[in-house]
Amino acid sequence: MQKATRRNVSAAWAGSLLAACVLSGGAVIAFDGAGSPANASERSLENARGGGSADGSCSVETLDVPEGTTDSWVAAGSPDGNKLVGYATVDGEERPMTWSNGKPREILVDLRNVSPAGVNDEGVVAGFGFEHDEPVRTSFLYRDGETIELAAPEGADATVTDINADGDAVGYGVGDNSALRWDFDSPDEVEKLPSPQENAVANAIDDGGTAAGHTGFPDEGTEAALWNQDGGHEALPALDGAKHSSVESIRGDFATGFSTDSMENSTQALWNLEEGTVSQLPDSLYEAYDVNETGVVAADTEDDHAAIVRDGEVVTLPHAGGDASQAYTIADDDTAAGSSQDAAGNSQAVVWSGC
Repeated sequence: MQKATRRNVSAAWAGSLLAACVLSGGAVIAFDGAGSPANASERSLENARGGGSADGSCSVETLDVPEGTTDSWVAAGSPDGNKLVGYATVDGEERPMTWSNGKPREILVDLRNVSPAGVNDEGVVAGFGFEHDEPVRTSFLYRDGETIELAAPEGADATVTDINADGDAVGYGVGDNSALRWDFDSPDEVEKLPSPQENAVANAIDDGGTAAGHTGFPDEGTEAALWNQDGGHEALPALDGAKHSSVESIRGDFATGFSTDSMENSTQALWNLEEGTVSQLPDSLYEAYDVNETGVVAADTEDDHAAIVRDGEVVTLPHAGGDASQAYTIADDDTAAGSSQDAAGNSQAVVWSGC
C-alpha cells in the first residue's frame, strides 16, 4: 500500500506468512492510519458525498468517533453490516474500536497493541494483542466487555484472523507454521489444520465452519486452500501461471483473495466454490479484501478509490472529501465500510450504502 491508509499487498502477505514465522513484540496491524490531526470529535453519521450509481443514491457516511479522534478506520464487519471493528487514534493513542449500529465503543482488553480481526452479527469480536512486559502474542474473543483467551499451540503463539456466526474462529500459529481453528464452546482447545506442505495459514471461516487460507511456503509457492468442518483439506484451483494463491475472505459459495505469479504485482481472484472455479478480478484493482454471500467483493483500486466488484464490474465508491479511500469489508446487502481521507488528508471510518 503505502498510499495514505492503504494496506500493502506485500504487507498483507507478510501479515499472515511472515508473521507466522517471526514473532514480533510490535503491533501487527492489518490497516494503517495516516494523516494529520483533524477535528473529529463525536461526529454523527453525515452524508459526506454521493456518487457512483445511476440514480445518485450511492453515498459515503462518516462514523461517530470519540472526542479527540484524529484518524479512524473500519477494519472488518459482520455479515449483516450492523457490527464493525477498527481503530481510532485518540489524543495520539491508537485504540481498537467497535461500532454497533454506528455507535462507537472502545474494545477494552488488558493487552498492548490490540488488533481486532473480525466481528460477527452478535457483536463477538476476535482479535489479538501482546502481553505488557514480554513479546508474547495472545489471541482472544471479546463479548459484552469480557475477554476470552484463545489457546495457543504448544511452543507457539496464536494469531486469530476471523470469526463466524457461531463464534468459531481461525488463525495461525506463530512459531509452528500451523493453520488453527477454535470452537467457541472450547476456547481453551485449539485444532491444528492439516497441510501437505507442513506450513499453512487460515485467514477466514464461513458460517458452516469451513476454514480458508493457503498452504505452502512463500519462496516455494502457495496454494489456496479450504478445510471442512471435519478438518479435511482441499486445494483450490489457481489462475493460469500463478505461483502464489491465498483466500483472504469466504462467505457461502464465494471466496476472494489473490492468485498471482508475482507478489510485486498481485492479481486478485474470485472463487466460485459451488462450481469449483476461479476467475480473475479486473486489473484495475489494487487488492480484494472481503466478499459477501452473493459474490460482491470489497476492494480498492490502483488509483486509490474504494470499490466494490459486482458481476465482474468495478463500481468506484465516493471519497469523503479527500483523495483516497479503501473498502475493507462488505455486508450481504452490499453496504461497504472502510476508510476515506477527508479534505485535510486524515483517515475517517466510513460506510458506503446504495452503491
